[in-house]
Amino acid sequence: DANKDLNESFGMSSAGAYNFSKSLRDIDVSIGDEKLLKYAASLGKLTGGYITSTKADKDFKIELVKTQTFLQNNLKLSDEQAQKFELNAANLGRTGAESIGMIGKVAATFSDALGMDQTQVITQISKDIADMGADTVAQFGRIPGQLEQATMKARLLGVTMEDLSKSGETMLNIESSVGAEMEYQLLTGKRMLTQDGKSLTNAFRTAQLQGNGVKQAELMQQYLEDHGDELDNNFLARKKASEIFGIDAAKLMEMKGTLQLTKRLGVTKLVQDAQGDLDVLQAQLKAEGVSKDDIAEIIKSSDTRTPAAIAADKLTSLDKKITGAGQIDGGGAKAVREANTEINRTLSFAVDIQKSLSSPELLQTLGSIKLFADQLGVAKGTAAGTTATVTGGTFNPTSTEVKTLASGGYISGPGTGTSDSIP
Repeated sequence: DANKDLNESFGMSSAGAYNFSKSLRDIDVSIGDEKLLKYAASLGKLTGGYITSTKADKDFKIELVKTQTFLQNNLKLSDEQAQKFELNAANLGRTGAESIGMIGKVAATFSDALGMDQTQVITQISKDIADMGADTVAQFGRIPGQLEQATMKARLLGVTMEDLSKSGETMLNIESSVGAEMEYQLLTGKRMLTQDGKSLTNAFRTAQLQGNGVKQAELMQQYLEDHGDELDNNFLARKKASEIFGIDAAKLMEMKGTLQLTKRLGVTKLVQDAQGDLDVLQAQLKAEGVSKDDIAEIIKSSDTRTPAAIAADKLTSLDKKITGAGQIDGGGAKAVREANTEINRTLSFAVDIQKSLSSPELLQTLGSIKLFADQLGVAKGTAAGTTATVTGGTFNPTSTEVKTLASGGYISGPGTGTSDSIP
């Protein structure tokens, strides 16, 4: 019954669901069965169902589950966004975990430069990349770290790299683009030029062909800064600019307004100052990539869940250990011992939080832990042939007085015949 969702998601037999669930429950992600099976179903769609293969690469299957858990559970990406993120990474010859590692490195640099929370930056970049079309990612993600930079620079203008890419595609119609640019010049008496006096539209067009999203974001920012008065005061020029960039005139004005806000905040200057560090990082990522330790540290430190939600997920994961006691290698006794250890860790975690945040959610979590403790006692009593010792009563994580009397014996001490006063 615990595996019934797999029957429906994959159209597999009960025996097949049992075997697949066994491999899933052996993955340490501390989220419980409901989310674990949901993410497995998501991977089923992503891989055409081949995730269930018993002959598929086990380590990569584990990595896929952990990546989906991070994206959907920790960063709160939707099921569709998480799937697209993994596919976009695959199109670039990377795993989702490797892309997360690169995002984390870029986010750390932006976090230092902007004084922003690193997890917030990781979430923003991840969602932007997940929402991009596969063709945009393929075109602008060839150089490690550059797509991640471009998404943050596009945010200074209130747009995405998808929007900037559409502008670049519009300008690739050279005859139409050049004609519109000449009309714009006649209407305004002003040319669209880069800082070094060359054609801005040609530079934008070249950046599109090279897959340089960072350059496109910078060129768009320069245009909005240099031609703000023309956009404000010349209706025909505004419409012609909309035609040149392939962006709705209203959206063009929104971009100009967002840029003014970010400049007033001082953000654009901070990003410019950080460019040297970002260039160094980009070269490093291109040469070395990211290590497994880097990825693990980024995933560990990046989590948008509240403390109460983290505690609740840890608590729910105990149910997975008890439910799958007969499935996990080592049998029921091992599962019960692991669950007992996790209860003590979870309680200690929750108590530490309660000291600083006495929220109703945490108090409820502590009550739920006691309920699971009682359930674990039942699991201990029914696990055939086990001699696991389960800490009972108050579940004090510092308690060392445990009586090992699985075979029976006289118990003396405080409490009544029906209390849990003695471990």
